Amino acid sequence: MGLQAVDVLGFSIGGYVAQGLVLRHPDLVWRLVLVGTAPRNGELANDPRIPQVAANPVPTLEDFLFLFFTPSAASQAAGKHSWQRRHQRKDADPPSSPESMKAQSTAIGEWRKPRGERIPSSGHHPADARPW
Repeated sequence: MGLQAVDVLGFSIGGYVAQGLVLRHPDLVWRLVLVGTAPRNGELANDPRIPQVAANPVPTLEDFLFLFFTPSAASQAAGKHSWQRRHQRKDADPPSSPESMKAQSTAIGEWRKPRGERIPSSGHHPADARPW
């Protein structure tokens, strides 16, 4: 594409891709923003409900709030507002197929395999950041 420098935002599994991109092409990436993701071989979240809830083929409002927002009243209110905006879109994404969910689970498992030094978790929930 002939780009000299790019800003990259990686969310969730896209954060894995973004980290790989910056490692392979450090001179290309000007700024890297990672949201709701983890480093390779990073510590896993310590709530066993996360994989169960994330695997729901059709997420509910409760799933969405649990996965992406803290329990605080302000965060939950922001999550509900986000949910409403998301469901007002006319160009909504189609639901993920079981095959794509399986492929994503495989990719996540591969990313989490131990390689080199373990990177400790920051302990921060993705929704701890201030809303834009």
